[in-house]
Amino acid sequence: MNTVLGVGLFVFGYLVFREAAEYVPDIEIEGQVGAHAFPQLFAGALMFLSALMALLDMKKLTKATTASFAGIGAVTVTAGLCYAFWYFLPEAGFLVLAPLFACIITVITTRRFRIMDMVPVLIVVFAVYFVFANLLKVPVPKGFLG
Repeated sequence: MNTVLGVGLFVFGYLVFREAAEYVPDIEIEGQVGAHAFPQLFAGALMFLSALMALLDMKKLTKATTASFAGIGAVTVTAGLCYAFWYFLPEAGFLVLAPLFACIITVITTRRFRIMDMVPVLIVVFAVYFVFANLLKVPVPKGFLG
């Protein structure tokens, strides 16, 4: 099961990586990491982790696995949420959409909702915003807040 999901997530990561590589913002400073670098880094990490997941599942040859509808449905919902995040990000803004997206993905992957699971997720989201917006000076979409 994880082999099939790993291959599917790898292909999705590859498609996102190719799409992000074609994006060149109008305002770009020569030699500086721009806003297009984050989706490429994210897609590269997704490809690496999904390949690792598939390889580790193939290593377990003693236990037979079958694809479950819940697992395939979770991957489909996650891919749809990734596309929705990407599509609505300019209008809604990073500070609104990223915490919501991260919490929904956490609920999908853990299959439960606990406040203690959300606290580290929200800390990481706000840390990413602080690093990119304030330290790296990457123009982060402000949406209707800005």
